[in-house]
Amino acid sequence: MRLTLRTLLAYLYNVLEPAEAEEFAAKMQKNPDVEGLAQRIRGITHKVRMTAPRIDAKGLTDDANNVAEYVDNVLPDDRVGDFERTCLESDMHLAEVAGSYQILTMVLGKPAEVPPPLRERIYNLPSEEADALAPSREEVSPEKSRIRSRIVKAATAAVDASRPQAEVKTTSTHPVPEVPEYLKEGSRLGVVPMIAASLLAFLVVAAGIRTLGPYDRTNPALAWMYADEAIVDAGPGQNETPVTPEQKTGGTEPGEEQNAAKNSKTKPEAIAPDVPEENSVEPGPVAAVGKKETVATKPPMTETPAELVPEPATTVPEPAKTVPNPAKGPKIPVKTVPVPVVKKEGPELGRYTSDEQVLARYDAKEMVWKMVPTRDLIFADEQLQVLPTYRPQIALSSGAQITFAGESLVQLEAAKKAGASRMTVQYARMVVVTVGMPGVPLELDLSGLKGTLILRDADAGVAIDSRRYLPPGSDPEKDPAFGVVEIFTTSGRATWQVEGAAEAIEVPAGHLLTYVVGADEEPDLAGPFKAPAWIDASSLSDIDRVTSRNILKMLEPQKPLDVRFQELLSDPAVDVRALAARCLGYLDQFEPLLKDLSSASQKAFWTSEIDALRHALSRSPEIAGRLKENLAALKQGKTIYRLLWGYSREQLADVGAAELVESLESSDVEVRVLASDNLRRITGAPHNYRPERRPDESKLTINKWKERLKDGTIDYKTLPSPFMERVPLVPKAAPAAGKGK
Repeated sequence: MRLTLRTLLAYLYNVLEPAEAEEFAAKMQKNPDVEGLAQRIRGITHKVRMTAPRIDAKGLTDDANNVAEYVDNVLPDDRVGDFERTCLESDMHLAEVAGSYQILTMVLGKPAEVPPPLRERIYNLPSEEADALAPSREEVSPEKSRIRSRIVKAATAAVDASRPQAEVKTTSTHPVPEVPEYLKEGSRLGVVPMIAASLLAFLVVAAGIRTLGPYDRTNPALAWMYADEAIVDAGPGQNETPVTPEQKTGGTEPGEEQNAAKNSKTKPEAIAPDVPEENSVEPGPVAAVGKKETVATKPPMTETPAELVPEPATTVPEPAKTVPNPAKGPKIPVKTVPVPVVKKEGPELGRYTSDEQVLARYDAKEMVWKMVPTRDLIFADEQLQVLPTYRPQIALSSGAQITFAGESLVQLEAAKKAGASRMTVQYARMVVVTVGMPGVPLELDLSGLKGTLILRDADAGVAIDSRRYLPPGSDPEKDPAFGVVEIFTTSGRATWQVEGAAEAIEVPAGHLLTYVVGADEEPDLAGPFKAPAWIDASSLSDIDRVTSRNILKMLEPQKPLDVRFQELLSDPAVDVRALAARCLGYLDQFEPLLKDLSSASQKAFWTSEIDALRHALSRSPEIAGRLKENLAALKQGKTIYRLLWGYSREQLADVGAAELVESLESSDVEVRVLASDNLRRITGAPHNYRPERRPDESKLTINKWKERLKDGTIDYKTLPSPFMERVPLVPKAAPAAGKGK
């Protein structure tokens, strides 16, 4: 079985037999270029803004009849290679062929049903139109008919005389349908106006060209007409204009500066190229050739045009080609410059498909984070960082499509099984769906929990929340954080099988599967529940949605993200500064977040910035140590570091509650901010305390906290939990009146 485009489409849309599908999948596993093309097809067929050829377009791949013949496997063999090569070079044509193939496979089992009355009505349309036009023809007098026929014959003869007699060859192999008589009658009347309109358009264009300059080589619009004229040096012994040293070096005579300036805009200087010693020519003056030869340096395609993807090859410089000198006969060597081929390491595993989102990729050579261009390929072992408030989407070669929801750090890897995708997740919130293919496998490492997720149905969707959790009051450098994994099926059927487990766990729609990695606890499967709020993009606040769009317009793709975010810290908009600081926090730069905690102008964003700092503590002990080093430069650095830990119930009962109330009277704003945030999260009652004010201005609210400290009521209203809120999908019915008493 050959790896052709038609075979790949048959495999993607489940047309092949099971044995042939397995054979093709094995070949795809060995050829990463084919896997990349498969995921490229899945991405472009779901792109909303993809353009399409015109309905009446002509050409090998533009003609709808040619596309239909290719899909139906009746296109002549000598044209299949060029057809597929054009599709591989153009997303528009590739999407046209793939979309047509997909639609045909959908209707193979159930052809379209056309009612007999509708069929008869369509067949009778030409005769009905002819009958409708018949009365108007009868009203024309014989004299007018003769005059009209003479005008038509004269116009037709003039048009035919102006046409070339050679046969015009078209790319399409289909004959042009004959125009009905009732259409010809109306079209003849418009020949004369068309000629007049064409003449008027020609005059307007000629006048526009004249405004740019005279009708010669100095006119920018006509420079192309003189590009092929050769400027020839006749050589010794013939009439020639000697070349002065100034002309060799690009200089001009005093009286010719203005003409030289004009000529330089429309035509490059004709200077003989340097001749290498090994390709030297006969001694004597070397002529300058005005007509340049364009030497193709594109890597050659494979010999068999029907092959799907040409084998990758490094560009090799070709031997020096020569251009004949029309004056003397010797050949002047022209050096070809090879086009460098940028080749990334590792196989292609996916493609970034979002248009208005931000996805960061770590550049290991420059050691910086950069934006991933839209529709760019994603290779193995690349670290991908999703920044706060953004929801980028990637399409994997296995047929899975992943939409990230907020801050995430993942890495794609080569899968162990054919037809699967593999991903290591440090922390992420993501929604995994298929592109209409059932049985899509995805090998995952979720915060240390390894297993395989299989989307059983074509409409299956799974939401995954994987992160490391550090209980309040834990020392991030000493106490280990444990992984929390939640797998929620939004639609269809999905199964999850832990690596090494004997059986897979089926997760029906609306059910939640929960793991605590590192704890000796059995997984919990329960439901049905309502889907978590973060799945829906509308859960993002309006200010975050607007700010993320504004920052996207300010980013520069070629500049490292941390450099650009540092520049945005001086933006006049407080929301832009706050989101830039949060993004830097997930790039392990914490100084802007700590600075914002002492700025009253950023008080509306303190809660989200504290969440970003606490998330950094749970990621790893190394990152927590880096944050501690940043805090060492502050006067109250140790206190701030301790307040970021939070407090357990036991610590509150000991000295934690007293420390928090005492910190409300601190002279440092960031200490007051963190103390009030802890009390609010623990008790749920802020008591209208405003940390941006001086302590002497908040005596009333501070005294209320002191009273609660004496009463011993500073305690958790609800114990902290790393799991999502479980809201039953169907609430229980209320007991009837008179019962349950």
